[in-house]
Amino acid sequence: MKLLWGFVSLAFVVGCEEGKKILDQGEEERVVEEPAQVPTEPAGGENDGSDDAIAPAPQTPASSPGIGPTDPPYTTEVTFPSGLHLAGLGTVSALTATYPDPASGLLPFATSRQRHYAPVEYFIDIRSLSDSQRERRVATNFKLNEYVRIPERNGDHHIYIDAEIALHAQQLRDAWGGPLVLTSTFRSPEYNAAIGGAFFSRHMYGDAVDIKANNETMAFDLYNLAKFLEVSFLDAPENTIVGRNTPWLHIDDRGWPLNTPDTR
Repeated sequence: MKLLWGFVSLAFVVGCEEGKKILDQGEEERVVEEPAQVPTEPAGGENDGSDDAIAPAPQTPASSPGIGPTDPPYTTEVTFPSGLHLAGLGTVSALTATYPDPASGLLPFATSRQRHYAPVEYFIDIRSLSDSQRERRVATNFKLNEYVRIPERNGDHHIYIDAEIALHAQQLRDAWGGPLVLTSTFRSPEYNAAIGGAFFSRHMYGDAVDIKANNETMAFDLYNLAKFLEVSFLDAPENTIVGRNTPWLHIDDRGWPLNTPDTR
């Protein structure tokens, strides 16, 4: 048995290394967003010290009990794993009104789940962020701008970024050991509907990210690593990986566990 386990472990490591060389959401969207244009500055940890003259990268703690809040409608402030604190989040009633009502009978989950799908009430105004703020990091290897530039490209002016998903994206990056590129972060309900996203897509709540994979090998390696994070939800491979020309990984923190030891 020891020899067999050693072989399996070696195969897993080799698989991960091969994915680097070539460099889920069963109820969620099945539409592939075009990968965001990678900015000229390194993204997702590709900076790894190259631009640290701007500011040293803070180390993300293994656990950050002070981050949050983790459920909508959220509050007027948010603290990220890096310690970056954004205050003065404001209400945008017209935007909040576009969120689906979890009590409408359309939510495909138990009534007890409705509280996790309350409409977002407090938003970050992208236009109020300075260039220096955008360069600040939400976690060790991810800048605030990596979460902001994608919805901004899509025409959204107000967004929310969940601190817990920023922590899990960083933990996945740590496990991977190399740069990761985010291709989808926050989506307004209007934009989400325009691209055919799921009616209750977690992207609208700011606690979901899609991560680019350059090939199927890399995608499955990321999937296997993500299975062992305490992220609430990990989309199934058949929805984002198998048969895709541009596979990706979807993780979100919807607030109730599906990615548990029993479902791994």
